[in-house]
Formats: sequence, structure tokens, C-alpha cells
Amino acid sequence: MIKRFIITAVLFLFAVALWGQNTKPFLEIQPYAPPAEEQYPIHASLDHFYPTQTSNYLFIRLDGDSSGSTDPPAITCIGGQTCYDGHSGADIWMPKGIALLAAAPGTVVWARFSPGVNPCPNGQPPNGDLGVVIIDHHNGYYSTYLHMNPPLAVSEGMQVSTGDTIGYCGDSGCAGVPHLHFEIRKDAYFFDQDKSWVVDPYGWWGKTVDPIKNLRNNSSVWLWKSAELIDDGDNGFARFYGPDWQRLNNGYKGDAWAVPAVLPGEQSRHYAMWVPELAEDARYDIQVYIPQVSGAVSKASYELYIRQPGGTAKKQIITAPQDSITNAFFTIASVQLPRGANCALILRDVVADGATGNRVLFDAVRFKKNVTALDRGNSLHPQNMNLDVMPNRPNPVDVKRDGTSFIFKLNRPQWVEVRIMNILGQTVQVLSAGLLPTGTHTLRWDGSDAFSRSLPQGVYFYTVKAGNEQITKKLLLIR
Repeated sequence: MIKRFIITAVLFLFAVALWGQNTKPFLEIQPYAPPAEEQYPIHASLDHFYPTQTSNYLFIRLDGDSSGSTDPPAITCIGGQTCYDGHSGADIWMPKGIALLAAAPGTVVWARFSPGVNPCPNGQPPNGDLGVVIIDHHNGYYSTYLHMNPPLAVSEGMQVSTGDTIGYCGDSGCAGVPHLHFEIRKDAYFFDQDKSWVVDPYGWWGKTVDPIKNLRNNSSVWLWKSAELIDDGDNGFARFYGPDWQRLNNGYKGDAWAVPAVLPGEQSRHYAMWVPELAEDARYDIQVYIPQVSGAVSKASYELYIRQPGGTAKKQIITAPQDSITNAFFTIASVQLPRGANCALILRDVVADGATGNRVLFDAVRFKKNVTALDRGNSLHPQNMNLDVMPNRPNPVDVKRDGTSFIFKLNRPQWVEVRIMNILGQTVQVLSAGLLPTGTHTLRWDGSDAFSRSLPQGVYFYTVKAGNEQITKKLLLIR
């Protein structure tokens, strides 16, 4: 029994260590020259089901969903789904001649024009030899850049740094339009149509294990260097193709995006994702920046994905208003998150039932570590603050008499939550009040923890948090 326990513990620690190793991002820049006004969207994503350029009539995207049971070729794919059966990378459409950049430092192991598929999958002859550059990043990963037009800017054996120009966007080979086909290959740089070496640098966020693992025992994780605050154009932000993206000249740092809202059950055609690189395991406030835009929806549905050590992900839906708090960051959820790039926030054009407004807004998101300080007197809470918290009633709290009420006043509308902590500072319950209007409000608590279990009697602290302001007080729980 002891031997079995030791073996299990060692395997667990190895899995956790491997999880941390695999999630260490190294790609430092998008693989194209930064455009003056926008970030180019991803027009076709990697097919996680079988990324070998061989049709099997099924496409699975990074969140684990399938596009259907019929073959979805790139040109006739339903708008916004970015699907391409058998696709082995990410297609980024941009004008011909745009400089393509090294996404991270490394050594060029392939830089040449050579014959590709002939005829092309659509039956047409190729546009000459296929221009390809492959960079070895000396960590088991290789970045691959396809469809370049002459001339190449690098040669084999050359050392490159992040952001060096390696070539120019084109339509060589079987490209129907000028675009960059960007791949990340793991453990080998050569092409294998039957058993692909590719992984997805945008990660795998499905609730089952990444299907790519069946090919080479590899798995897809987010590989872009990021930060805890992510805006348009940053490595932590990815926008996917849709026909109706509208760039706005307001919002965080003067730009944001808007798309038409669609109701549940209707066809979704637009989405984007934010992936932070968090410094440590901690509870974080997820804060979104919403520009002031007419027609903003009242119930946007944010999808939070948290990667698990086994390579799967858990998803929860966070419904938040985009029409009430504008031109500021506000908290939509407070969640315990793992360090590294192990969580993703996805926003689609689909809104929650009963939503009003006709535009979904995409702007900056920040993941701010939640630091709770005890209330040490009025000096920490000046009179011009938005939040005023009265003592809870009753106190002591007798749970046999239906708990207690937390009473607080807002001077302006704000998103509010109440956090209860034990004497060790550990959070035992979080009560979300949602977005509340100006005025005095009451929130009831029955003395239970987050799993509806009765808490033992003793001293507890509670923090009322409204936006970036919070006040902590003490209570006594008796039974």
C-alpha cells in the first residue's frame, strides 16, 4: 500500500511538473508586421480532430466543438466558424507583401521555394513553388511560415531574433488569396501528412483531452507571451474571422471592436479570446473595459475556461452587462485561477436570453489579483468613496434565526460581491449581487460555505467589494 501511494504521488508530481513545463509561453510577437490600425484576424483555425490535410469530414475547434458532419472546405465554410477540415495551422489573411516576422528567437532550419501539392485540393494548378520558412526555437518547438512570395529574407542556418523579417506574405503554392499559414510543430520540423507533428499555439480548451494527443502524444497549450492586462494587438488577444467586425475609435487606448448581437440558437459568426500569463496561483478579479457605445447589449456571455492538469478544461459562463458601466474597468467575476497561461476568456456574438441591445463589444481585459485588507478605520475609506458599508444585522449571527444581512450603500451603479473569510483569511463563501443601482442594498447570508455546508461557530470577516473599492468588517457566528 505504501509503495503504491509513493508511485501515485510521484506520477502526480510528474504530471503537475509537466503541466507547468508545457504551459510556459515563448512566442513573443505575432508573426506579421503590426498593422497600423488593427490586428489581422485568424481566418481559418487548426483542426484539432485530424490536422493532416486529409479529409475525414469532421472539424473540431479549440474549445472542443465540432462544426458538423459534412466536409467544410476553407472557401465555403460557414462565415465566422473559421473551419477547414484537415487544416494544420492558422491562416491569417493580409495584403500581399506584408513583412512576416520571427515569432521568437531561434535558428532557421528551412528557407526555400519547393514544389508543393499539384494539383491543388480545388483541382487547380499551384501558383508556383511553395515558399516556406521554418525556425527551430531550441525547446522542442518549431514555427512554420507558408505561402511566402519571393524573395525570402533569411537563409538556412541563420540565427534570428524576435521580430526579425523572414519573408513576405504571398500566395505561393495552393493559396487562393494572399495569406500567412502559421504552424507550430512539436519535436520535429518536417511535414508528415499521415501523422502530423503540429500543435495549436492558441491552446486546447475542450472538456475532453486534445485529439492531437492521439497523433504524437503531444498536446496544444497557449504559447504566446502575454501579461495580466490584455488589449487589442497584444499577444494575449486573438480575434477570429467574421464578416461584420467593426473597429471603434474609442475604448481602452482609443480602440475597441463591435459586432452584431445574435440570440441563442442563431448562427454565431464572431468571437475573440483573451489569455493572460498569471504570475501565481491566486484569486483574481476578471475586469473588462467597456467603451460607451450606443446599442451595447445588457447580457453579454463571457466563457471562462480553466485548464486542468490532465489537459482538459472546465468552462463557466459569466453574464455581464455592457450597457451600464462604460469607459472603465469593472469586475465581472472573482475566481481562483492557476498560474501561467492556463485560463482563457472567450466572448462570442451570442448573447444571453432576454438581452437588450444589438451590439457586443470587445475591448481590454485585465486579471487583477484580489487583495483583501481588513477595515482599520475611516482613514482607509475617505468620504468621497462610492461604497459605504454598515454593520451586518444581526451580529452575532445566529444561523438558527435565518442568518444575517449585509447592508451597503452605493453612490453610483456598480458590480458588487460580498466575500466571507475565516480567521485564517481563507475565503469560505462569495455572494455575488451583480450590477446594482445607486442606493442602499441588503444581501442575506445563511452561515453556509460555498458548498452549502454549515460553517463552525467563531470569528469571521466579510468584505463588500464594489468595483475597485472594498471594505472589510468582522462578525461572530454562533449556533
